[in-house]
Amino acid sequence: MKKLNEKGFAVSTLLYGLMLVAFLVVSLLMSIMSTNRKNTNTLVKKIEEELNRYSQTTTEFTSTDGTQEFIVPYGKAGWYKIELWGAAAYGADATSNLTDKKGGYTSGVLYLEENTHLYFQIGSVGGSGGTKNNTNTTYGGGATDVRLVGGSWNNAAGLASRIMVAAGGGYNSSNKGTGYTTGYYSGDNGYTYISGYGVTASHPTYSFINTHLMHSVNPGAGKATIELISTNDRNNPPTKKTNALDSVRYIKDCITSTKTTVSKERWTEIQAYDSNGQNVALNKTAKIGTYSVPGIVNGNKDDITTTYSSGSGEKCVVVDLGATYSLEEIVIFHRSDDTADRKYTTEKIMVSTNNSSYTTLKSWTAISYAPAETDLGIRYSARDLEGDSTMSIPTGNYYIHNSLSILSAVTSQGDNAVLLKNNGQKGQRWAIAPTGDGYYSIVEASNSRALQPIDGALEVGEFVGTTTEYQKHAWEEWSIGGLNNGFYLLRSRANGSLCLSGTSASSGPLKVTTCSTTDQNQWFRLVNADY
Repeated sequence: MKKLNEKGFAVSTLLYGLMLVAFLVVSLLMSIMSTNRKNTNTLVKKIEEELNRYSQTTTEFTSTDGTQEFIVPYGKAGWYKIELWGAAAYGADATSNLTDKKGGYTSGVLYLEENTHLYFQIGSVGGSGGTKNNTNTTYGGGATDVRLVGGSWNNAAGLASRIMVAAGGGYNSSNKGTGYTTGYYSGDNGYTYISGYGVTASHPTYSFINTHLMHSVNPGAGKATIELISTNDRNNPPTKKTNALDSVRYIKDCITSTKTTVSKERWTEIQAYDSNGQNVALNKTAKIGTYSVPGIVNGNKDDITTTYSSGSGEKCVVVDLGATYSLEEIVIFHRSDDTADRKYTTEKIMVSTNNSSYTTLKSWTAISYAPAETDLGIRYSARDLEGDSTMSIPTGNYYIHNSLSILSAVTSQGDNAVLLKNNGQKGQRWAIAPTGDGYYSIVEASNSRALQPIDGALEVGEFVGTTTEYQKHAWEEWSIGGLNNGFYLLRSRANGSLCLSGTSASSGPLKVTTCSTTDQNQWFRLVNADY
């Protein structure tokens, strides 16, 4: 019996041991399975996030302390629109339309191949402490940029690879927003830059079209978006383009000064961009009368050494591109000896294929000259409508700029329509579509509310807003008549004697007033907001 018990104990011990080993093995397997399940869930989540990103046409980036990468997905080569907002400096007033301390805005369209890597650096609002991105100042706002090389924001290779920059707001003249010292804009706001446009530094040229540059418009943190707008191939840009610049070899700009005491007129730069974003006017032949003036086409808009002696009558500069091009945009910079005065009593921009038969693109007189030249120069884009009275308005989304505050746009703010600095916000994009008989609906694109007199009374001085969705009422529709000077009158369908009017960028809601072709408060420019 004793032997049996000893043998039984040995067998029991062996069995218990085997069961313990089996339990440990099972526990180990379950633990591995649990870990794998967690890893699988994490992997699935990452795959799902990537698939979601690949299926979206728009990717947004907000303020962060690091580089954010965008990779063009497989099968998604095409034309992308990039928008950047620089961050504001410390103490910027979000409720004011003043430009103090606010960040810049840029946008442009370019072609990207699949698997292209872009790196976004998003600026942080300036402050007295804490970590801020894309700025080397204490109170200045950080710039927002996109580049071809990753790494830290101040990595030399990354800085050299930037293809677009929206400047951060400057806190004061000695504390600039970005620390970037050369480029498209200089002064309290660092600089704003788009590859190929106005800068001759080491940045790469990268084929942007339909560009917009605005300084001092963003009162908050930096941000960025990239949106696929067309899957057309590289040689077939998106089609919203007029044919005004389809066949150009010669560009002529003629001016007369506003001041009789001015001894000289100056053109500082003329540029012409093709669909690849190349300045085809760079270092080409430029003449004022019979005198060659290469400084006008040297790529530097701040070079003011080129002059032309004063005399009676009109003075013209002619640039020979050397070949015929289909252009996207012409940009002209000029000023008089008195650098504070950049207006001229007359101005006429013309193009030709043979230097004898010219087509006038824009023409201004002493009464109707607008706008005064800004840091953006005077620009003629093949993708913007230029106020031709014979042209119908293509259906699409537009920014609506006022001639007396050309960097401000009609903006839906609550139930009101006001003029605010154009910073690409949704409330500034207006869907314009024909309704029949030469009239159009003008509808704020993000909420479908129509531009209309607030009370519908259609009396002189009636405020204009966006109180209800478009319902096909006469007071919600407008005729859009070109003035042949780059601008339009927006005339009410319900009362044809009243037109949309804005007085200044800080005057509150827009209004309707008695139509007048000489009242520049009523002149509006339509700028393509699609691409």
